[in-house]
Amino acid sequence: MNGAMKTAVVGAGIMGRLLAWRLCQAGYAVTIYDNNPLQSTSACSFAAAGMLSPFAEVESSGSGMVELGLAAMPLWQAIWQQLSGDYARGRAGSLLLGHAQDASELERFLGILYARSTNLSVKPGEVQLLDHEGLAELEPTLAGFSGRAICFPREGYVDPVGVMGALQENLLAKKVTWLANAAVTSLTPGRVRLASSQHTYDWVFDCRGLGAKESMPALRGVRGEAVLLQTADFSLARPLRLLHPRYRCYFVPRGNGRYVLGASEIESDDMRPVTVRSLLELLSALYSVFPELAEASVVSTMVHCRPALPDNMPRLQVQQGLMAINGLYRHGYLLAPVLADMALDLMAGLALVPAFQSLVVQMETL
Repeated sequence: MNGAMKTAVVGAGIMGRLLAWRLCQAGYAVTIYDNNPLQSTSACSFAAAGMLSPFAEVESSGSGMVELGLAAMPLWQAIWQQLSGDYARGRAGSLLLGHAQDASELERFLGILYARSTNLSVKPGEVQLLDHEGLAELEPTLAGFSGRAICFPREGYVDPVGVMGALQENLLAKKVTWLANAAVTSLTPGRVRLASSQHTYDWVFDCRGLGAKESMPALRGVRGEAVLLQTADFSLARPLRLLHPRYRCYFVPRGNGRYVLGASEIESDDMRPVTVRSLLELLSALYSVFPELAEASVVSTMVHCRPALPDNMPRLQVQQGLMAINGLYRHGYLLAPVLADMALDLMAGLALVPAFQSLVVQMETL
């Protein structure tokens, strides 16, 4: 029986929480080790945008990301139906915007997308190039925008803060053992060591992100900076990205008149607060699309570093009794459900679909 098997999940970000939730659903006994206080919001996952974007991220991650992301989208639909809690989410698609002078950049992006998705047979309607009129019809708030856009109708978003809270509430309701302020010193197959104790399990899952760099030396930090805005009399139904000289700015609904504005392509593990330069660039980019937001309130700014591997693809590093899941890059929310299901399949000795087998690294048990 699964219920007789003991599992430990080390790390309580979106990957750790969602994996713990799936383990509970499958009947395993679960202990979560979190180095933060129970009600802390300092984990990287709280500072994410929460975009579910398999197509829009292909430029930086390749066709493998598209395939993973498309596999994750129906899993998110099931999560929304099963996970109780009040949190904003939507699957009305997403938009990539380009000012008139950036039309060639939109065409270049489409070329990259189709070139890297040849094995996926992108279906008609899954990627749509919109002119000004089509964009205004789809998203009336953008009626004043003079550029063009690419629409990805299958994409969506989720509120990270709401989902993280809902997962915590659901896990505690399932009587999961949640060890907060737990400073883990080392992980070995079937064993979690703290400074003054050690605990044994059938399986240990390492979901610590950059905290696991000693076991994945190739990990690097990708700094994300974001601004939380509050505004009334403004409505946006779907996330959008804007072509920018340095990076893709994003603007994502959070519900109740709140929106997250940010960017995600700063190669750095620097955790200092948002810089003046970044704040000016982000707000100027937003103002160029929505001048009516000049009076929006800046609620807070956020900074965090996401764990990435050289190819920007995730890895499951596996040996009997120990599995590390890491390198989710900017795609933690998109990929967490499919990686959690892959982890359960590997633990049960089931074969993965061929397209995902390259993400698994088998390690020798010492």
